[in-house]
Formats: sequence, C-alpha cells, structure tokens
Amino acid sequence: MTPEVINFRKNANKLVIATAIVYILLAAINSDQNIFIVMLGTSLEIAYIYFSFKALAHILRILMEMEFNSRKVNQ
Repeated sequence: MTPEVINFRKNANKLVIATAIVYILLAAINSDQNIFIVMLGTSLEIAYIYFSFKALAHILRILMEMEFNSRKVNQ
C-alpha cells in the first residue's frame, strides 16, 4: 500500500475520536433539550462519520490492490 493510504487508515480512527469529542462538547453546550434525545442524536452522528471513514479506507485499500495487481500482470 502507498504511504498515503496507510496513513489515512491509521489517522481515520483518530479523526473519528476527535469528531466524537467535538460532537459531545457541542451537545453539552446545547443541552437545553431532553438529554436522551441529545445523546441519541450525537451517537447517530458519530456512528455515521465513523462508518463513512471506515468505508472510505476500505475502498482506497481495494483500489490500491487493484492497481498493484494490474501492474503485476502487465510486467
């Protein structure tokens, strides 16, 4: 794998954790609503971002493997 994809895969989890912290802080600041609804909305947003980054990392890995395999066949 290229270093960019490897770095993205390593940093994706860090980025999701940072995003989760930001969403939790924003939910705490705007806590004038029912706390259960705020927690549910925040957890859904975090899950959406987490799975989006994981899917992107897998797609990049698959594309890289396809490129690597196509170069091996042509040589």
